[in-house]
Amino acid sequence: MEYRILSLSDLSEEYWQQRLSPQLFEHSLVWLQATEQYVTKKRCKLHTLWCDEQLVAALPLYQEQGFLGAKVFKNLMSFYSTEISLLTHSDFPESGQLLYDHIIEANRWHFFELGPIVNNRLKLHYFNTVVAQQTNWFIRDVDSEEAYFSARPSRLKNTLKRKNKQLTKHNYRFQIAQDPTSVKQMFTDYQAIYQQSWKGQEFSDDFILDLCLQAQAQQKLCFATLYIDDTPAASQIWFTQQDQVSIFKLAYDPQFSSLSVGSLLSEYMTKHVLRHCGMRHIEFGMGDERYKQDWMSEKQYRYCYLVFNTKSIIGILAWLRYSVMASFKKTLTGWLGKNSDDST
Repeated sequence: MEYRILSLSDLSEEYWQQRLSPQLFEHSLVWLQATEQYVTKKRCKLHTLWCDEQLVAALPLYQEQGFLGAKVFKNLMSFYSTEISLLTHSDFPESGQLLYDHIIEANRWHFFELGPIVNNRLKLHYFNTVVAQQTNWFIRDVDSEEAYFSARPSRLKNTLKRKNKQLTKHNYRFQIAQDPTSVKQMFTDYQAIYQQSWKGQEFSDDFILDLCLQAQAQQKLCFATLYIDDTPAASQIWFTQQDQVSIFKLAYDPQFSSLSVGSLLSEYMTKHVLRHCGMRHIEFGMGDERYKQDWMSEKQYRYCYLVFNTKSIIGILAWLRYSVMASFKKTLTGWLGKNSDDST
């Protein structure tokens, strides 16, 4: 196999989809290009592995300067992403590990910020430490709308029944974006709702709007808003990829919280993607919020690692700083706290 370093613009979306069949829209080339442009604003290098002139694995990375001038590898990600884009061709499942091995052997680096990634997917080889654990709620193999909702907890079903009845007392409508014009108009409404919510200001509206337009052009966008008395009350952005839908953004106006407008919109969108979009899997991004458990049935953990190149002095010093000293500080803090408790 041949290891090559490219830029994101060297490959087409069509070829990317054909060879790597990403399961999440956030692993599409258009998402990665938008991340590079709007979020990290760092020049990305696409590390790839090829067999007989065909792409079999890819991982987009960029480098920054860190502690003591260390060369730091980072995944092309943002807080909008849920999993690193280490993609492989289905006929070459081992190519992800081979690509990682090529990256760490063929490049100059001191430590590697790797993740979120499912545990044990890669043998990291070098000293490493887990710096974060993230939870991903999901549901697989949904056979029908009826099967999905019958499996939901009683408290959710009762809430939806009660709030739908209350909603009928208002002039309301659910609207789904169908074209670029409606995407832009509904995004304006989404911004208004988001700013009224507890979440404050988005990090990059341009990033989200660009993604919505790109996804709509590929028929991979499910963007809906609930209007009550002609006022946007709740808005959600979901992305589809193959037979899986990812719940990306949620927002509701607090003045309508008594109607549980977020839940009503989630119900509407779930029915839509199951009825009309052929979705069989739903995933709810990262986070262990309790409400996600009502809508999903399973969870998995993804981990963020620091991997240290202990073949270099700077890599060893970084390991001492971020791993050994951090563990010592945690132990010392716990010991001091215990002794403080014993003395009272």
